Parts: sequence; structure tokens; C-alpha cells
Amino acid sequence: MSDFKPGLKIYLGIIIAAVIFTLFAVFGSHLKVTSADPCEGYTVLKDMVPSVLTGREYPCGVAESYVISPGMPEDHNEVLMFYTKHSNVTVYADGECIYEIKTDPRGLWELSPGHVWNKIPLLNYEGAKLEIVIIPVYKQVIGRNVTFYLGNGDDIRSAANKQSWASTFIAQIVIITGLFFILFVPMFRGQSRKGKDLLLLGLFSVEMGLWGVMEQDSFLLMDIDPVAATTTIFLLLMIMPSSLLWYFRETLSHPDHPLWDVTVGFNIVAMLLVLLGEITTLAHVRQTVILTHLQMVVTIACLTYMLVLENRERKNDRFMRRMFFGVGMSFAGALIDVALYYFNEDIPRFAMILGFLCFIYFMGTNMLIEARNLVDAGSKAVSFEKIAFHDQLTGAMNRAAFSYDTGTPEFKKEGCIVVMFDLNNLKAVNDNLGHDKGDIYIKESARILQECFGPMGSVYRMGGDEFCSLIHDKPLEAVRGAVKKMREACDKWNASSKDIVMQIACGYQLYDFRMDYDIADTGRRADKLMYHNKLELKQMLKTAHSDVADTETKEAPSAAEIVSEETISPTI
Repeated sequence: MSDFKPGLKIYLGIIIAAVIFTLFAVFGSHLKVTSADPCEGYTVLKDMVPSVLTGREYPCGVAESYVISPGMPEDHNEVLMFYTKHSNVTVYADGECIYEIKTDPRGLWELSPGHVWNKIPLLNYEGAKLEIVIIPVYKQVIGRNVTFYLGNGDDIRSAANKQSWASTFIAQIVIITGLFFILFVPMFRGQSRKGKDLLLLGLFSVEMGLWGVMEQDSFLLMDIDPVAATTTIFLLLMIMPSSLLWYFRETLSHPDHPLWDVTVGFNIVAMLLVLLGEITTLAHVRQTVILTHLQMVVTIACLTYMLVLENRERKNDRFMRRMFFGVGMSFAGALIDVALYYFNEDIPRFAMILGFLCFIYFMGTNMLIEARNLVDAGSKAVSFEKIAFHDQLTGAMNRAAFSYDTGTPEFKKEGCIVVMFDLNNLKAVNDNLGHDKGDIYIKESARILQECFGPMGSVYRMGGDEFCSLIHDKPLEAVRGAVKKMREACDKWNASSKDIVMQIACGYQLYDFRMDYDIADTGRRADKLMYHNKLELKQMLKTAHSDVADTETKEAPSAAEIVSEETISPTI
């Protein structure tokens, strides 16, 4: 993600902060939606005509008073519940104030108490006459119908869930889908642009889903701060248009088109104006919601133009058809919800989130298919790399791997010890015993070299009977110990072998800048020592065979007896 634009990094930070803030409110949610129908366990008091109160002490000059006589409570859990938006509330029992919620003008966000479920226990007010005074803080909410629920609080919550289950379920699916996309981002390692696309779509999905959950009236039945919850809902709604813009900007072919900057700039300015109005108490986010809706309209116009421009170049391919269908569904849903909001704010709205669920599904599945293809291609690439850099017979790395490792800028010559190996009499084994026996000789020798030198460094088969090991930052004494271990392993193998005598000649040298231009020079010096050791081993073996010819003994001399330390040790 290192190639994220600075502006996008800042915006992603804002999004993540908003999502974290929202998660505090969402955690542990058990949702409920208001039902207007009577249900067992409670009674619905609706279409009640309030008395209108006027006075300068009211923020909008008016208030509404409802009088209810609930009678004798039947159990300890009997309550009076009702839902209000942007209104102060005071409840009196026989003239005594028993419940109050109102704004604090000194609070940063408290121009309005937000959306509130009011709950008044009735156990201690047997037979009392209740007066509920609802005081709107905005003109937009004057005259709203209020529905009162009288009965068992648990039954009210349980029954109310039935009305919002569809909207809540869709929103939860969107959240889960977004988190799923985010978890899949590591699949696109090496494909940073595709990884960004999936991350941005995942973040937008989480924002959309959280907004959909919190937008339900029943969300506020949880014991959370209503001001924080209401403000978070509007913050999410403001962030979503620009999140969608960033996703499309990274996905489509014209990320530098000036229309992106103009539209994103407009959205950021609109967000700042809304937040500034809230902070300075000039206007609550509810009063500036028209700016948020304008963001949505401008975003839709921008995306429509850019999609048409993209389609001209891609000529309505499969990707564009899926995108047009998903975008069309989401845009139609957004426009329907905005229209319903201004027609009747109390109508449940979930067309936008349903449309965006279709969009998220079509675009997300398309990217996951690409991710699967990338994984398959990556697996093949790993297999090809293994074939290219490993010797098929022994499994050790080959000359190509040696050239690659020593040719990288990260390779350090200083402190590197080069050990050269040669398998004595391999040709004789191939000629006299067959190539199958020669392969056994090579594989068993490679195994011993890996066991003795592999823990300290890399072992390479340079070709035929030649091997090499590169050892970094180890003392020469450690290499001498590995050589001794190798000799003992050869002796052990020879003791059990009936036909092959294993002899591994070796020589090693430490890189010296005074004599070596590069690591190849160090290798040539080690190779000279290995060559002398090879000749000595052959001569020793020939002499040993001559000495034992009269006794008809086939036992070969051990490597420990015929390899001299002076021959293989560095001259440094």
C-alpha cells in the first residue's frame, strides 16, 4: 500500500476513525423496530391529539402535551415507551417531574438530543395521570406523530424487531461482506492496485452496513448515548459518498481526471461545513442534511459521467456490464431513499442499502475471482521458481540460484566463506556400476553436505560432481568443525556401502578484499585448495588399494585417514 496517494491516506484515516467510533456504539447491538399494531403483552396508543403549548421558553416557540392515564401496572416490568427525534422531553406524574431529557447548550454536539427511545417505568406511579411534554428543537420536526407503547418492556422490544428484521439483516450482510473483503486484501500482495480496490470496497461496505444498522429507529433501544449515535449516523452518511468516489477513482482508467478532484473537493468542503456548524452550534447535522444529500447527488453525477467515459473505451465488456448493473441498482436505491425522506421521514427506507448490496456483490465477486486467479498463477510461479533454482536430482539449489544470490545488491562479500566440494571417482562409478549407482552417490553426498553445512549457509550443486557452500558471519573454526562432521558421515556411509566408496574433496577460503575483487575470486582460491585435496585423495586411495591387494581386502581407507587439514584449510 506504499503507493497510496497522500490525500487518500488522510481520507482513509478519517474513515477508519469514524468506523472505530461507530463500532463502540454498534457493539452488542440487539435491534428493535417500532410496530404500530397491538401485540400481546403491550398496547399501542396512536393517533393521540396533543395540546399545543406556546412560549418563548421553547426553542421553536411551540411544544406538544399528551395526557395518558395508564391505570394500575400489572407487573414490575410495565413501562411507557415512545420514540422522539430532536426534541426535549419532560414527563410529569400528577404534576411531579419524573423524567426529563434535554439539550445542554454548553455541550459540543448537544444542539439536539438526537433520536431517543424514552422509557418510563410505571411501577411507582399507580393510577397517576401522566403528562408528556415534547419540545421540538428544530422546526422540521414540529407536528410529528408520536406513538406510545404501554405494557411489558421486553414484549415491546421483542415484537418491534419484527418490523425491521429485513433492513437490519441486509445491513449486517453488508458489514460481514465488507470485513470479508478486507481480510482478503493480503491475497493481492504484489498487485497493489487490486489490493487497494478490494480494501476501499471493503471499507465502503463496512461504512454502508454500519449506517444501515444505526439508521433503524430500534438501534437506539440499546443503552448508548443518543447524541453520539445520531451524530455518528450523519457522519457515516457524509463519509460514504467520498469513499465510493475513492473506490471508483482507483478502479477506473482515468484516476487523474480533474472531475475526481472537483467532486471529492466539494464533498470535503460540505463535510467541513456540516462539522463546523455543529461545533460552533450554528446548525446541527440534522439541519444541514440537505448538504449531505447534495453530496450524494453530485457523487452520482460524477460517477455516471466517468462510467460512461470508461465504457466508451472498454466497449461494454463483461466487467462494465456488471458494474453498470450494480451501480444502477445502488443509485436508484439512493434516489428512492432521498425522495422518501422528503416525502415522509417516518417511512422505513432500505432501498439504498439493498441496491448497494447488489453493487458490492457484483464488484466484490469479480475481484475475488481475480484473486483466485492470482493465487493460482502465484502457485505456478512458485513451482516454476523451484524448478529454475533447484537441482532436480538432489533438491539442492543450482548454479542459477548461486548466480542470483551472489548477484543481488543485498549480498555481502565481507565475512563470506566459500567452500568448494568435488565428488571423487564419480565417473568411475557411472562407468563401472551404472548411472543409477552414480545418482545414489550424488544424492547421498548432497544429503551429507546439507546436514553438515546447511545449518550454517546455502549449499549449491554447481553441476556434475561439483558442489559449493556460502557461509556468512561464521568463524573458520565452525567450518573446520563442519568438515570434520562431513568426514565422519562419509566414513559411516562407506562402512555400510558394498560397492561405492564416497570421497568428498573440499577446500575453503574467506573473502579477502586485498586479494579478491569479488566472491568469484574467493571461489577460485577455494577451488585450488579443493583440487589439491582431490589429487591427494585419489593418490591415497590408489596407494591403499595397492597395499591391500595381496590380502584381497576390499575395505577402502577412511576419509579421516587420507584427508590432510593443511590441504583444505585457508592460507589466511
